[in-house]
Amino acid sequence: MERWLARPMRAIARAEPLPGRVPLVLVAQGNGNSASDQAVLCEILASHGFAVATSPSPTRIAGPMKSEEDIAKTAEDQALDLAVLARAARERPFVDKRQTALVAHSFGARSALLYAMRDGAAALVSLDGGIGTKTGHDELRKSRFFDAAKATLPILHIYEELDAFMAPDFTLLRSLPADLRLVRATHLHHMHFTTVGEAVGQFPALAKVTHADARTAQAYVDVVSATVSFLQATLAAKPTRAGIDRAVSHLGKTLTLANRGH
Repeated sequence: MERWLARPMRAIARAEPLPGRVPLVLVAQGNGNSASDQAVLCEILASHGFAVATSPSPTRIAGPMKSEEDIAKTAEDQALDLAVLARAARERPFVDKRQTALVAHSFGARSALLYAMRDGAAALVSLDGGIGTKTGHDELRKSRFFDAAKATLPILHIYEELDAFMAPDFTLLRSLPADLRLVRATHLHHMHFTTVGEAVGQFPALAKVTHADARTAQAYVDVVSATVSFLQATLAAKPTRAGIDRAVSHLGKTLTLANRGH
C-alpha cells in the first residue's frame, strides 16, 4: 500500500492551462470515497482537455448512512456539493460555463443524477452507479430534486455482474427520457471502477486481495477510454446522436454494448 500510494502522478502542480475555454467535468465520488479514489481517472480526463473537479463523499463528513431512508438526503447533500464545485470551477478563466458533464461512481451516480435534474448537465457517465441497481429507487424518487422529465441528457452506464450487491436493474434508468446507453464490463468488481482498478496490474498483492484477474487492469483502461470517448462526443461543439453512437461503438474487448436506451 505504501509503495502504491507513493507512486508519482503525471500531473504537474500549477501547470499552465490550455488556451481558450474547456468543458467542466464534475466527478461524484462513491460512498465513503475521496479524491484519491478517482485520482487516475481525473488525471486522464484533464489530460484530454477537460477541467476536472471533485469533492469527498458526504459520508466522510457527516458519517455513514444508517438505512435506505438516508439515500435521498445524502444524495441531495452530494448534489449540492457538486453545485458548489461547479460555481467555484466556473470562476477559472479557462472553464467553459456552458458545458458541464458528470462522471460518477457507485452512490455518486445518484447524486450526479439529482444534480443533472436540478442544475442541468450535458452528459452523465455512471461507473457501476447505484442508479443501475434495484436498491434505493423509491427512496431516490422522494428527493426534492428528483424530476424525471428533466433527465433528458445522454447517459452512459457501465456496469459489472461479479458483485451480488450491485446486481443490475435498469428500471430507473429506462424510466427516464434520457438518451441511454448500457455497457457491460467484464473482469471488474465494483471496487475496480476506482484507482484500484489501475493499480492491480502493477501490485500483485492488491490484485489478489481485491479478486482481480489477469484482465482486470485492461478492463479498467477500457472503461476509462469509453468514458473519455463518450464525453468528447457529448461535449463536442455540435453533439449528435450519431456521434455519440460512434463513440461507444469501438469499445475495448472487455466491454459490451448491452443495448441502446431511448
